[in-house]
Amino acid sequence: MTLLIVVLVGATAVVATVGPRLARVAEAISNRLDLGQVLVGAVLLGVVTSLPGLVLTVTAASRGETELAVSNAIGGVAAQTLFLAIADIAFRSGTLSSFVPTRQVAYQAAVLMILLSIVSIGLASPDVVVGRIHPLTPAIVGAYVVGLLLSRRIDISASAAIGPEPDASDVEGGRSGQRGKLGGLEDSPEVEEEEQRPWSQLWSRFATFAVVLGLAGFALAWAGSELTATTSLSAGAVGVVFTSVATSTPELVTAVAAARRGAIGLAAGDIIGGNTFDTLFVAAADLVSADSVFGGAGVDAAGVTGLAVLLNGVLLAGLVRQGTGARNTDTESWSIITIWVVAVVVILV
Repeated sequence: MTLLIVVLVGATAVVATVGPRLARVAEAISNRLDLGQVLVGAVLLGVVTSLPGLVLTVTAASRGETELAVSNAIGGVAAQTLFLAIADIAFRSGTLSSFVPTRQVAYQAAVLMILLSIVSIGLASPDVVVGRIHPLTPAIVGAYVVGLLLSRRIDISASAAIGPEPDASDVEGGRSGQRGKLGGLEDSPEVEEEEQRPWSQLWSRFATFAVVLGLAGFALAWAGSELTATTSLSAGAVGVVFTSVATSTPELVTAVAAARRGAIGLAAGDIIGGNTFDTLFVAAADLVSADSVFGGAGVDAAGVTGLAVLLNGVLLAGLVRQGTGARNTDTESWSIITIWVVAVVVILV
């Protein structure tokens, strides 16, 4: 047990340390490529900060620990939604949803809820496989790809937006020559320092951080498996409460750090983009598992999937309510925190 605690704490500390560094590199890449922070946050930063969870899920599934694999994957979605609420409350200059490109972020949240719904249907459906793969596995991948492609077409300055949009020069960080001015704030000195690095050095740092996060994921996979074997906790409870939170630590650190610096689009894109990518963990687990992961996921996985849908429904409601002229959406953020804490208590008890 002592070794388990050391590994859990040590691996979590590693991802928490690497997270802020990765955020600065990703923000520098966003500025230099002039792609917009929401897109880079969703695709680049969201994917790489999810690497520990992906490694853990695939490793557990390959060992036949499907309950731990699915609970960790979907538990990460719930935990990262919680982290976005924390970033909202930690943001110094107003609520998070007041400064993000609402239409684009709300669309990503809707895509995430569609993906979670497909997973929920799979968990409730008969354990049917076609060539060792559940029929809904390619549906998850297809829905993710289609959602990602369509999100590129979303014009954040369209008049038909769900809520009032920030000025594009403030959100996209560079399209009008004001790169780095997000919500009226300048880039941090650390981001400016990263941006001055040569391309080769910038990408090598990015790759190095990705490798470190992947290794941390392997360590957490071992610790989660051993924790299930040596305690009375179910694999689902370990996945939802412990490993999913540990592997999601980069999202917490990077989102709060980005939000407090004013890089709001990057924070929201990181969390929601990472969440949509996390649903692919279930498909990846199904591909490497000897049997369908949907049939062996257990009741905890079904419950946490419903929890993830609920939390993101509250988040989406907060984004929409911002369009009504409401000055404060902290109500939704505190609701997300309260719901997650109550759910964790129920799972443990």
